[in-house]
Amino acid sequence: MTVCVAALCDVRLGELAKQPSPFPYGILCVSDRMLTSPTLNIEFERAINKIYSFDHGNTIALVAGDTSTQIMLCDRTNTGLKPEMVVADVAAAYASEYARLRQTRNERTHLTPLGLTTETFAEATGAMSPVLAMQLANDLKWDRLGCEALICGTDRHGAHIFVVNDPGLVDCADNVGFAAIGIGAPHAETILMDARYTRNEPLSTALLLLYTAKRRAEVAPGVGLDTDIVLLSPFGAPRSVPVSPHIVNQLGNIYADQKQTVAQAQGTAREAIDKFIAQIFTPPMLPPGSAPGAPGEAGPSSSTPDPSGPPPSPGSDESPSPAS
Repeated sequence: MTVCVAALCDVRLGELAKQPSPFPYGILCVSDRMLTSPTLNIEFERAINKIYSFDHGNTIALVAGDTSTQIMLCDRTNTGLKPEMVVADVAAAYASEYARLRQTRNERTHLTPLGLTTETFAEATGAMSPVLAMQLANDLKWDRLGCEALICGTDRHGAHIFVVNDPGLVDCADNVGFAAIGIGAPHAETILMDARYTRNEPLSTALLLLYTAKRRAEVAPGVGLDTDIVLLSPFGAPRSVPVSPHIVNQLGNIYADQKQTVAQAQGTAREAIDKFIAQIFTPPMLPPGSAPGAPGEAGPSSSTPDPSGPPPSPGSDESPSPAS
C-alpha cells in the first residue's frame, strides 16, 4: 500500500550540460510515507521517510509492502555488502535475502506443522495423498511475501535502477528509464508513459513528471499524501541529495496551477463539444423546394392520371362509364 517511483535523467546543468560525459545520468526517486504492516494490522503516515540508504556506495532502496519485513531484508542485505560491489550486486544480494526469507516463512507456515522441511518434503510426497501433495506444493509456490523494492544507485558503470519482485526476481529498468512499485504504480507509470519519458530528459522535466506521477497515484487506496524526493548524482559531493520540504511545497504549488490550467482547457473543450452535440440533435433545415411536399410545391397526386401515360384498360375503375 504505497507508491515509489524512480527515473533516470540527465543531471548536467548549465555549462556542464554542454560537456561530454560518460555518465550524464542521475536518478530521481520519489516516495510517499505510508507505513504498512499487515502482520501488525497497522497503516499510517509517519514523520520520517522510508527510503533505505545502504552503507555501500551511493545505493538506496525504495520499498513497498510490509515495512517490518522490508527493514529486515534491507538490514540483512546491508550486512553482507562488500566495497567492490556495484549496484547490480546490491540488487542481487537483496533478491537472495528475499528468496531466502520467503522460503523460510513458507516452510514454517505450511510444512513445519506437518513435521516436514523443504528438504524432506520431496521424499514425503510418496507417502501422502496426491491431493495433499499438490496442495502443499501450490501453497509453497504461491504464498507470496508481498514485498517489492527499487534498488537505485550510481557506480563506476553509471546510474542503475533494478526492480525486485516475488519470488526474488531482479529486472533492470535502465533501458526503459523508469520504474514504479506499490499499489499506486499503474497510476504513476501511466503519467510517464503518456509523456513518452526517456532517460535523456533533463532534471527539470523529471522532477515535474515524477512529482505529478506521485500525486496522481494518491487516488489509489493506501497511498500516502506526504512526498519525499531524493536525487542520486553520478558526480559531486554529496551524491545522494534529499530535496528540501520547501522545494517539495513549491512543486505542490506548480502542480496545483497546472491542474487549474488543465481544468480550464477541459471546460473550453466541453463547450465546443456541447455545440457539436446540439448540431447532432438539430438536423439541418432543407431549402424550399428541395424535397417533395415542401412548402410552395405541389407534389403529384396518386389519384390524378398521368396524361403522358398509357390509356386505362377497358373494365378498369378509371374507364368512362357508359351513357345510360
